[in-house]
Amino acid sequence: MLKGVCTVTNKVMICCLSLMIAVCSCSRPKQVQVPAPEPKTAAPAREEIITLVLSVGGSRGLTHIGAIDALKQKGVKIHSVFGNSMGAVVGGLYVTAPNSDLTARYRALIAAYQKRTEESTPLYRKVAIWLRLTEPSFENKQFETAMGNLFGHAKIENLPIKFATSYKAMEGGTLRDVDRLSGDLAEAIARSTNNPFIFKNADLVFIDAGLDRISAVPVEDAFRAFHPDRIIAVNATGDPIYQTKEVTCSVDEVKLNIPEFKPGDELTGAGKNFDWLYKLGFDGMTEALSRIPRK
Repeated sequence: MLKGVCTVTNKVMICCLSLMIAVCSCSRPKQVQVPAPEPKTAAPAREEIITLVLSVGGSRGLTHIGAIDALKQKGVKIHSVFGNSMGAVVGGLYVTAPNSDLTARYRALIAAYQKRTEESTPLYRKVAIWLRLTEPSFENKQFETAMGNLFGHAKIENLPIKFATSYKAMEGGTLRDVDRLSGDLAEAIARSTNNPFIFKNADLVFIDAGLDRISAVPVEDAFRAFHPDRIIAVNATGDPIYQTKEVTCSVDEVKLNIPEFKPGDELTGAGKNFDWLYKLGFDGMTEALSRIPRK
C-alpha cells in the first residue's frame, strides 16, 4: 500500500510540475525586436541671401554690365539689386529680364531713346546740330518713356528679382533722400539718373543720388532695404565705399580701377571704349569671386 501511495504522489508531483512549466511558458513576455534607428542626415545648408550693389559712375558704370555677366557665368544667385544713377539703369535692365543678353538690352534701350529724341527734335534744331551750331539736348522724360516701353511699364514690387534705387527730392528748399522699393520702375530710375550735367533741361525736383558719397555706392541703403547675408558692391567711382557699423552683413567690394579715357560713343553701347569697359567689369568681378567665399 505504501508503494501505491508513493506512485500516486509521484504522478501528482509530475502533473504539478508540468502545469507550472506550462504556466511559466505562457506568462513569459515575448521578445519584441526594435528596429535600429536610421542614421541622422545633416539638414541642408540655408541659402545665402546676396544683394548686388551697383554704383554711380556715368559711362564708367557700363562696367556693371560685364560684372553682372561674370556673376551669371559663375552661377552666383542674386536675390536683390540696389543701384543708383547708371547703376540703376543697368540694374533695371537686369532685374526685368535676368536671363536675357544684358548688352543687347542696353543697346535696345539707347536706340529707342535716340529715336524718340530725334523724332521730338524740330527740323531747325536738327540743322543747327548738323552744322555744329548747338549740341543735342537730352531729355530725361524721353529717357523715362523709352525705359517704360522696354520694361513693359513694370512695377518694382512685381519684378522677378527685388530692386531698389534712390534719388534726392527737393521739398521746401531742402533736399531729402528717397529710397524707392515700389512703384513705377522707369520713373524711379529716371529720377535717379536726373543729373543736370547730362540732361541739360533737367528740373531740380528730383536729382541724381550720386551727388553725395554715401549714395554713390549705396551699401547702407541696400542693407536697410533688404537685410541680406552678403553684399557684393561693384564700385566704379574710384572712391572708397562708405559704410557704418549698422551694416552687419558681409560686404565684398569689387573696386574697379578705371584709368582716365577719352570719351567716345561708349554710351551708345558700341565702340572700343564700350568693349574695354565691359571687359574691365567682367574681369574685375571674376577675380573678386575667386576671393569671395561661396556657401
